[in-house]
Amino acid sequence: MLTSWVVMPTCLPLIVRRCHACASERLRANGKFRVNAHHKLLDAWLLALCTECGATAKLPVLERVNVRSVRPALLARLHDNDPGLAAELLRDPVVRRRERIALDWDGAWRLETGAPNDLDREVIDVEVRFAARIPVRPCCSSPGVARFRGPRSSG
Repeated sequence: MLTSWVVMPTCLPLIVRRCHACASERLRANGKFRVNAHHKLLDAWLLALCTECGATAKLPVLERVNVRSVRPALLARLHDNDPGLAAELLRDPVVRRRERIALDWDGAWRLETGAPNDLDREVIDVEVRFAARIPVRPCCSSPGVARFRGPRSSG
Protein backbone atom coordinates (compact mmCIF):
# COMPACT_ATOMS: atom_id res chain seq x y z
CA MET A 1 0.00 0.00 0.00
CA LEU A 2 1.36 3.39 -1.03
CA THR A 3 1.44 6.05 1.67
CA SER A 4 1.42 9.70 0.64
CA TRP A 5 3.41 12.28 2.61
CA VAL A 6 3.43 16.01 1.89
CA VAL A 7 6.17 18.56 2.59
CA MET A 8 4.26 21.72 3.59
CA PRO A 9 5.60 25.24 4.20
CA THR A 10 4.67 26.59 7.64
CA CYS A 11 5.92 30.14 7.18
CA LEU A 12 8.14 32.21 4.92
CA PRO A 13 11.80 31.17 5.05
CA LEU A 14 14.44 33.45 6.52
CA ILE A 15 16.39 35.53 4.03
CA VAL A 16 20.15 35.07 4.22
CA ARG A 17 21.56 38.54 3.60
CA ARG A 18 23.58 40.87 5.76
CA CYS A 19 21.66 43.53 7.67
CA HIS A 20 22.68 47.08 6.79
CA ALA A 21 22.48 48.16 10.46
CA CYS A 22 24.13 45.29 12.36
CA ALA A 23 26.21 42.17 11.75
CA SER A 24 23.25 39.79 11.53
CA GLU A 25 22.85 37.73 8.36
CA ARG A 26 19.17 36.80 8.73
CA LEU A 27 16.12 38.81 7.68
CA ARG A 28 12.47 37.83 8.16
CA ALA A 29 9.96 38.78 5.48
CA ASN A 30 6.48 39.26 6.90
CA GLY A 31 4.64 39.62 3.58
CA LYS A 32 4.40 43.41 3.67
CA PHE A 33 5.12 45.55 0.63
CA ARG A 34 5.81 49.24 0.17
CA VAL A 35 4.60 50.86 -3.05
CA ASN A 36 5.77 54.35 -3.97
CA ALA A 37 4.67 56.43 -6.96
CA HIS A 38 6.67 59.23 -8.52
CA HIS A 39 4.48 60.83 -11.19
CA LYS A 40 3.82 57.93 -13.61
CA LEU A 41 6.57 55.67 -12.29
CA LEU A 42 6.18 53.01 -9.60
CA ASP A 43 8.60 51.44 -7.18
CA ALA A 44 7.63 48.46 -5.01
CA TRP A 45 9.63 46.64 -2.36
CA LEU A 46 9.16 43.54 -0.25
CA LEU A 47 9.94 44.55 3.33
CA ALA A 48 12.02 42.34 5.61
CA LEU A 49 13.06 42.87 9.21
CA CYS A 50 16.43 41.98 10.70
CA THR A 51 16.09 39.12 13.19
CA GLU A 52 18.58 40.79 15.57
CA CYS A 53 18.00 44.57 15.53
CA GLY A 54 14.65 44.87 13.74
CA ALA A 55 15.95 47.22 11.03
CA THR A 56 13.89 47.20 7.83
CA ALA A 57 15.48 46.04 4.58
CA LYS A 58 13.80 46.55 1.21
CA LEU A 59 13.99 43.97 -1.58
CA PRO A 60 13.03 45.64 -4.88
CA VAL A 61 10.08 44.11 -6.72
CA LEU A 62 9.49 46.91 -9.24
CA GLU A 63 11.87 49.76 -9.99
CA ARG A 64 10.83 52.89 -11.91
CA VAL A 65 8.16 51.03 -13.88
CA ASN A 66 5.49 52.91 -15.80
CA VAL A 67 2.14 52.58 -14.02
CA ARG A 68 0.37 51.44 -17.18
CA SER A 69 2.77 48.52 -17.65
CA VAL A 70 1.93 46.97 -14.25
CA ARG A 71 -0.85 44.40 -14.34
CA PRO A 72 -3.80 45.55 -12.19
CA ALA A 73 -3.92 42.17 -10.44
CA LEU A 74 -0.25 42.49 -9.40
CA LEU A 75 -0.77 46.05 -8.19
CA ALA A 76 -3.78 44.93 -6.14
CA ARG A 77 -1.73 42.12 -4.55
CA LEU A 78 1.03 44.59 -3.67
CA HIS A 79 -1.46 47.02 -2.09
CA ASP A 80 -3.15 44.16 -0.19
CA ASN A 81 0.19 42.90 1.20
CA ASP A 82 -0.49 39.44 -0.20
CA PRO A 83 1.68 36.89 1.68
CA GLY A 84 1.29 34.49 -1.27
CA LEU A 85 2.99 37.04 -3.52
CA ALA A 86 5.83 37.37 -1.01
CA ALA A 87 6.27 33.58 -1.03
CA GLU A 88 6.26 33.51 -4.86
CA LEU A 89 8.88 36.25 -5.04
CA LEU A 90 11.15 34.59 -2.48
CA ARG A 91 11.00 31.28 -4.36
CA ASP A 92 11.73 32.96 -7.70
CA PRO A 93 15.36 32.15 -8.66
CA VAL A 94 15.61 35.33 -10.75
CA VAL A 95 14.75 37.49 -7.74
CA ARG A 96 17.14 35.57 -5.47
CA ARG A 97 19.99 35.90 -7.95
CA ARG A 98 19.31 39.60 -8.66
CA GLU A 99 19.16 40.48 -4.95
CA ARG A 100 22.01 38.11 -4.00
CA ILE A 101 19.97 36.38 -1.33
CA ALA A 102 19.62 32.80 -0.19
CA LEU A 103 16.81 31.23 1.81
CA ASP A 104 17.08 29.47 5.14
CA TRP A 105 14.26 26.89 5.33
CA ASP A 106 15.09 25.62 8.85
CA GLY A 107 11.83 25.53 10.80
CA ALA A 108 9.81 26.82 7.83
CA TRP A 109 8.38 23.45 6.72
CA ARG A 110 6.87 20.28 8.13
CA LEU A 111 6.40 16.76 6.85
CA GLU A 112 2.74 15.67 6.94
CA THR A 113 2.83 11.89 7.31
CA GLY A 114 -0.89 11.26 7.70
CA ALA A 115 -2.02 8.44 9.97
CA PRO A 116 0.52 7.45 12.66
CA ASN A 117 -0.41 3.74 12.43
CA ASP A 118 1.43 3.52 9.08
CA LEU A 119 4.72 4.11 10.86
CA ASP A 120 4.37 0.94 12.97
CA ARG A 121 4.98 -1.36 10.01
CA GLU A 122 8.45 -2.61 9.21
CA VAL A 123 8.36 -1.57 5.54
CA ILE A 124 6.19 1.10 3.97
CA ASP A 125 6.07 2.49 0.43
CA VAL A 126 6.04 6.26 0.54
CA GLU A 127 5.26 8.85 -2.11
CA VAL A 128 6.43 12.34 -1.12
CA ARG A 129 4.76 15.37 -2.67
CA PHE A 130 5.83 18.97 -2.24
CA ALA A 131 3.20 21.67 -1.72
CA ALA A 132 5.84 24.27 -2.64
CA ARG A 133 9.41 24.23 -3.93
CA ILE A 134 11.16 23.51 -0.65
CA PRO A 135 14.68 22.12 -0.92
CA VAL A 136 14.83 19.05 1.33
CA ARG A 137 17.01 16.02 0.76
CA PRO A 138 16.80 12.53 2.18
CA CYS A 139 19.68 11.28 4.26
CA CYS A 140 20.26 7.75 5.47
CA SER A 141 20.87 6.89 9.10
CA SER A 142 21.38 3.20 8.37
CA PRO A 143 21.20 1.00 5.27
CA GLY A 144 17.68 0.90 3.85
CA VAL A 145 16.32 3.60 6.19
CA ALA A 146 15.87 7.13 4.90
CA ARG A 147 14.70 10.23 6.72
CA PHE A 148 14.28 13.86 5.69
CA ARG A 149 16.75 16.56 6.52
CA GLY A 150 16.24 20.21 5.71
CA PRO A 151 18.83 22.33 3.97
CA ARG A 152 21.08 24.87 5.63
CA SER A 153 20.18 27.44 2.97
CA SER A 154 19.35 27.59 -0.72
CA GLY A 155 20.41 30.13 -3.28
